Amino acid sequence: WRPAQREKATLRTMLCNNIHSAETVSKEEIGALVHSMLSQALLVRFLSAASAAQFEDAMESVGLGPVKSHKSGKFFKFLKKETNAQRADRSISIDSTKNTVTIGNITVDRRTCELPELVPQPLFHANASHLQVLESLLLSYKASYETDEKAILLIGNQGVGKNKLVDRLLQVLNAEREYIQLHRDTTIQSLTLIPLLEQGQLTYQDSPLVRAAQTGRILVCDEVDKAPLEVICMLKGLIGDGELVLHDGRRLLSMMRAQAEYEHALKISQQSSSVEVGPFEGFCSANQIVPMHPDFRIFVLANRPGHPFQGNAFFRECGDLFSCHVIENLDVQSEVALLSAFAPNVDTKTIGRIAETFADLRGLNDSGVLNYPFSAREAVAIVKHLQAYPQDQVEMAVEDILGFDGMNPQVRTVIAEVFRKRGFHITAEAPNVTTAGVAVPLRIKGGRGRDEQARGSTPRTNSNMPKHGKHDADNKPHVGGNTWAGGSGGSDTAGLGGRGGPYRLQDPGNHPVHQVSDADKAAVSRESREAAAAMAKQAFEERLRDISMGKNDYAVYQQYRSNISLQVAQLKEILNDITSRGKERVWLRNQSQGNLDDSKLVDGLSGERLVFKRRGYSDNAAADLTNTNSDEGPVPKKKIQFVVDVSGSMMRFNGMDRRLERMLEASLLIMEALPRRGPVSSSEDGVEEVGEDSGTNNAELAELLEYSISGHSGDTPDELFVDFPTDEEEPESLANQVTDLFTSRRNRKNGKNRPRVPRGILNERDKMSTMEKMVAHAQFCLPGDHTLEATELAIDRVLQGIEEGDNTQRMVIVLSDANFERYDIDPADVSRIMRKSDKVKVHMILIASLRDEAEKVAKELPLGYAHLCSESSDLPSILRRILVSSFEA
Repeated sequence: WRPAQREKATLRTMLCNNIHSAETVSKEEIGALVHSMLSQALLVRFLSAASAAQFEDAMESVGLGPVKSHKSGKFFKFLKKETNAQRADRSISIDSTKNTVTIGNITVDRRTCELPELVPQPLFHANASHLQVLESLLLSYKASYETDEKAILLIGNQGVGKNKLVDRLLQVLNAEREYIQLHRDTTIQSLTLIPLLEQGQLTYQDSPLVRAAQTGRILVCDEVDKAPLEVICMLKGLIGDGELVLHDGRRLLSMMRAQAEYEHALKISQQSSSVEVGPFEGFCSANQIVPMHPDFRIFVLANRPGHPFQGNAFFRECGDLFSCHVIENLDVQSEVALLSAFAPNVDTKTIGRIAETFADLRGLNDSGVLNYPFSAREAVAIVKHLQAYPQDQVEMAVEDILGFDGMNPQVRTVIAEVFRKRGFHITAEAPNVTTAGVAVPLRIKGGRGRDEQARGSTPRTNSNMPKHGKHDADNKPHVGGNTWAGGSGGSDTAGLGGRGGPYRLQDPGNHPVHQVSDADKAAVSRESREAAAAMAKQAFEERLRDISMGKNDYAVYQQYRSNISLQVAQLKEILNDITSRGKERVWLRNQSQGNLDDSKLVDGLSGERLVFKRRGYSDNAAADLTNTNSDEGPVPKKKIQFVVDVSGSMMRFNGMDRRLERMLEASLLIMEALPRRGPVSSSEDGVEEVGEDSGTNNAELAELLEYSISGHSGDTPDELFVDFPTDEEEPESLANQVTDLFTSRRNRKNGKNRPRVPRGILNERDKMSTMEKMVAHAQFCLPGDHTLEATELAIDRVLQGIEEGDNTQRMVIVLSDANFERYDIDPADVSRIMRKSDKVKVHMILIASLRDEAEKVAKELPLGYAHLCSESSDLPSILRRILVSSFEA
């Protein structure tokens, strides 16, 4: 088993996860126990589908079979919480005496503390799920004294209770705690010493890490997934090698290594009378050795890898040094118990519905519909609001806690529907904020990253008749006037935030928006408003003519686009996160929050508010996509060939399950979410069209990936719809192409009379034209199936231009209706072609028109690379999951 993320099933991993605990269970339970321990140790819960499927196949091959499930088109359901069947049947409690503590079946000695104020005292409400985790953590703690492994890792989503669990464990152990929180700008120096200002002098003291190692306390290292790679390597040396060089030249050594050096020095002194070695303590002091206390332990807390947390390569670098514990969200019963403890006066039925609602939201996250994994933290905040303000409705508490006003409208619609299904009246529209009984416009967070609505504007001129306005070649900000196009907060001209203008127009300089009041807008005459509406309608019709789309065509295009808007927004968000991996973080000055800027002290005394600085990404700093010194290393480029099914069966069965329409939506998802480089399509009058792929982030992403879309049918194995991008100019627009789309098969194979395809940035016309071609091909093509040939040609296409040392990741995604038996296609041949090149990963999406046949075919294909689409409506989501998995790998 060789997973993509290079996790290793090492002996260290087995020891860290307490393989000896098998002695406490029956022989029948050993298989499930080993499966559970390895799943925890290797974080199978967070692996890609392909790697997880390979792990399950390896377990099954030695008699540790997985739990199979066909839910949501998946073949396996990994790491069920009820891994040990008896866990749900037995009650776990915490029993403490003066000298011992028992959780479940595990008993250990309590510690004797010298500083009781360092023992955490958390507010902890017991529930079944958390007690199970505490028992497992206590087992790892006990085993650390037998295996000499000092590090325990808790990994999971935000808000699942990692800090609470560790603090509760230390509380019952009576253990003193030292705490450090890492972040993107943590350095090795800041991890080993801390600056202090005493009597006007700057001094340095040992950090919590060094203090914990010397005194034998428990070190809690939080947010380790945010730390730079060099800090991770330092922790690896401390935990794995038992050595850390401090800032003043001292060496922090494990007791074993310190004693080994002492014994070595004793041997030398016995051989040479000139060398004297005193007691162990004196030897350490003379050689600047700081031995670690035998009771020193480290609890490391980290968020799950991948989106939306986008942590570092922590687990890949040193994951096998830890006893790993995946902290999942609570089950419904445990969450009800937790919420009831926080809000004893809230109706139990209401709490139950809240818990079930959050379980539904987490299910949507697991299936890829929602990006954010809602945790118990948000649910607790809601019930605490209801406990404190019993007169408020649940809907108000939900609005305040989840912050719907800052969400993407499509995301809000999905979340509101989940709440409505559980009986809560959450609207899809974000409500306005009220101040002193007066409604004010909703503040939209995001975009430029600043509070745009706080910038008001009073127009300097009266409203007259609407006009486009003049173009400013210097892109200066224009506020409150009525002369320049793209201005803000003015009158009559096309812009943003103003009044009386014909349509919205973003200024090229991307300046802040200034918003006029509703009263100023109401002052616009009826004649002026009618004239503005007429100008907007005329401009819209001209836009449609420019892209060769009629009103009906545009309406159809917008309908398809709206169906996938949520998936497009989420995929774009993930892709934009990728570009930040290679960016250099700099100090952003003139900030309203952050660290005090020393150079702004005088300004602060004079009343200036923007006197802070913080680390972040500058708008003018482009991503260094090849920076090998980055924490995450260079961002690998990707070359993807999509192969869609445009055979006659797609048209034939569309009336039954809408598969052709879903395939069009999946194709549009690709074209909308994945950026492209190259020339911008031009309108018929030669004016360049600025497509949706413009923008800094998309330009950077376009350098990261390139894709092509081809189709296969009974007529041809290779109908090219969108070619790989090029920097060459397009010979002519798609609107002028009159080449016959369907010629003889011989001409197609010879490459004659083939229509030209877009190779640069796509605008609406290109996307709509591509979808129309797919429909036409499915309508008029010959019967037959060329899935085998299409897959092989796609692999050959993505391998073109490969050079030595090229780290480009190549991938082919094939869509087929899996009607192989009818056309005498052997699944073994499909599997063989998918394995044709180890440089190309091939995914096969099977539309299960004949479910039994599709399942049979899927079993013959490479594990993790066959995706069963039982419902055609799942097709865009399946495609999105494949893309997300490939980018996060």
